Amino acid sequence: MATNFWRSSHSKTISSNTNTNNAIIEQDLSQIPPGHIFTDKEKELLLLHHMDELRNYGTKLQMHQRVIATAMVYFKRFFANNQIRDCDPLLLVPTVLLMASKIEECPINCKSILKILPSEFTNLYSMQNIIDCEIHLMEQLDFNLTIYHPYKQLELYIESLHLENDVALVQSAWNFMNDSYYSDACLQFSPHLIALASVYMAHLFGRVDLDEAQQKQFKERDDRIKKWFDTLNVHMRQIGAITNQILDLYKTLQESRTGDVLATPLLKITKMRMANVWRTNQPSYPPQQQAIPPQQQMRN
Repeated sequence: MATNFWRSSHSKTISSNTNTNNAIIEQDLSQIPPGHIFTDKEKELLLLHHMDELRNYGTKLQMHQRVIATAMVYFKRFFANNQIRDCDPLLLVPTVLLMASKIEECPINCKSILKILPSEFTNLYSMQNIIDCEIHLMEQLDFNLTIYHPYKQLELYIESLHLENDVALVQSAWNFMNDSYYSDACLQFSPHLIALASVYMAHLFGRVDLDEAQQKQFKERDDRIKKWFDTLNVHMRQIGAITNQILDLYKTLQESRTGDVLATPLLKITKMRMANVWRTNQPSYPPQQQAIPPQQQMRN
């Protein structure tokens, strides 16, 4: 599957998302109520908050990590081209999980997802809302639903570097790779580059608090990894860019998990939900056909 990545629709979406900040079409904000407009910072915090929920729900449902990762990519891609006022993240979270489970051939029943959702969701939305949103999501993603992940490449790189027995480094690399889905790296870089960056970061962070013997081992590993990277046709600028994205992410991710910074955007989106903004402003997908009055039918 990995050999076909460069011919896949996923590869095309990566090339079109190299600058996600400019992806959203500008709208006339004067026509939008002030309470429905989120700053870039507020949007980022809210999306990270809901991605945490996404991962938690996936874990509760015992979904494979690959399914959760695919759902996170769908979520990121949708909001790279849409604003929060276009779709409630609360509704999109179970929708992407449902779709990802189907695409990754680990289907889960929509009713099972509903069972683990909080009353905040069930008081507002139903199973039919998820199904309608799923159709809308597919349209917004241009039906490009196949996602390639860096898991296989990471295993191959660790094996190539003979690091299989370095349990701490391997676990650290997997953690960095899974955390990368919170960032825009999955939209901007190919899977093999994310895998390389994960190995690189795990190696660099492994040099902290080492004794003399461990420092010697680190130096030997450092020389081996540098020589290995030199044999690859990879620009280290790209590895550095991914590394910086993930490191920058951790501060914002921490902010999204604390009440103080998140309070204002959460209050704003809660008011929008109480006002049924998304249910009253958005058409169902597909749009429902209006009944034709009998008089008009007779004229036709």
